[in-house]
Amino acid sequence: MKREDYAKYVAENILKAMETPEKWNEWKKEWSCPIETPYNMVKNNRYRGSNEFVIRLIMAIRGIKDPRFATMKQCIDKKWHVKAGSKPVYIEYWKVYDKIQKKYIDFSEHDDLLRDGAPESRFVWCTKYYHVFSAVDIEGCPAYVSPVKENTAIKDSEYLTKMSRTMKVKVKNDGGDRAFYRITEDAIHLPERTMFHTQGGYDHTLCHELAHSTGHKSRMDRDLKHFFGTEEYAYEELIAEISSCMLDINLAPSDDDEDRFNNNLSYIASWRSAIKDKPDVITKAIKQAEKVAAYMDDAAHGVIKEKKKKTIKKASDSKS
Repeated sequence: MKREDYAKYVAENILKAMETPEKWNEWKKEWSCPIETPYNMVKNNRYRGSNEFVIRLIMAIRGIKDPRFATMKQCIDKKWHVKAGSKPVYIEYWKVYDKIQKKYIDFSEHDDLLRDGAPESRFVWCTKYYHVFSAVDIEGCPAYVSPVKENTAIKDSEYLTKMSRTMKVKVKNDGGDRAFYRITEDAIHLPERTMFHTQGGYDHTLCHELAHSTGHKSRMDRDLKHFFGTEEYAYEELIAEISSCMLDINLAPSDDDEDRFNNNLSYIASWRSAIKDKPDVITKAIKQAEKVAAYMDDAAHGVIKEKKKKTIKKASDSKS
């Protein structure tokens, strides 16, 4: 099957599938981030509210993937050793003091007493602050075992590698739990390869972001400076996803191809809903995606024709 025939085949089926968008499930990421909700490794209690936010923020700043934390006292009791110079994270802990019983009680007892008619004035809320240390700074504690099974078999696609080199787009596996193209540095940021469930999932995600990168002014020159939630943002997402679907024929086959294509349709359907009041937009996005896919395929074969760059209409023109 020729590239043009496959692109037409994909386009026809996308249009047909979009007639019943309610059929498609919620889109699922092709990767899993091994960072869990932070928790106390002794009590096995997960941090909530502002404590979770603060700890996650510190984890992101310091590049910590181990979600386990413990207080200094807990470390001493366990005969663990906090490394010298380790910086703690400060958290707050709320306690309830019962003036009748003259003692601190837990939240469940407090709620039971209120249901039995006790006035709120009977209780005093107190806040205490603790500092906890990350398990990466604690010697002697058990090794961390991620609940996510990391896939070590993900390899670079020769087709996509040639494409990115010809287009001169940098690809970095430093995106954490996100995959995105940043136009200001003309670079793609992906999660680490080991986070992806399948080779097909990795290849398609990279292909999707490469499609976004064609919008750079040095390539097809589309306007990519729109915010999430706008029609223009949704339109660009449709172009990137549809064009990458059209190029799937050039990627290595995978056992999950059918499930992944259904997931791709779910992703397209999710953005289709953002422009539901303009049903012709999906048709225009498909036409633009065909041009994007042709451009990318040329790049994968080491060719970017100057004539092609000059004759391709901008996405904004195709919407008029």
